This record gives sequence, structure tokens and C-alpha cells, in this order.
Amino acid sequence: MLTTENPEIRGQLVELLNINSFTTEEQDQIIQHLNELVSEKIFEFALDNLSDKDKDTLENISEDEDISGLVAFLKEKIPTYDEQVKTIVDDVVTKLKAF
Repeated sequence: MLTTENPEIRGQLVELLNINSFTTEEQDQIIQHLNELVSEKIFEFALDNLSDKDKDTLENISEDEDISGLVAFLKEKIPTYDEQVKTIVDDVVTKLKAF
């Protein structure tokens, strides 16, 4: 996931988004919104690719807010999870660069 806690990733996002002149607080808000957008797209992808039983399990795992458990579950249930997440992130980045 995107994060403002990792300085290297944060710096790359600030540069990619061309928000260098914004305050740190504004940068963090923008990055948080981007994180929410990407997370939402990943969640939609997951729901489209899981059985009804697995969707129920996903909802229970999501309530725990343990991202590592959630990702492990999705990787187990969706063999192409990593590739699809990369595609989602690449798509968002491409759209941002075009904007």
C-alpha cells in the first residue's frame, strides 16, 4: 500500500504527483486519498474474483484491520493477485501522469 511513513516511497509520490510546493500536511492528505483510491480498486477487484464464501471471509478479515492477513488471504485465493495489484497501481500512475 501507499504510505507516507516510508520516506523513499513518499518522496517518489511527491515527485510523481508534482506536489513539492504543497505543505507536508497537504501532501499527506493527497497521498492518503490516493491510497484510498488504490485500496478501493483492489478491493473491487478482489470482490469480483472471490466466491461468496470467500467474500464473507474477506469481510471478516477486513474488520480486523490487519493488512498482512488480508493480503495473505487474497494471495491464497487469487493466484494473479500480485500481478493485478501491479496493474491497478500502474493504471493509476499512468492516469496521474497524463493529468
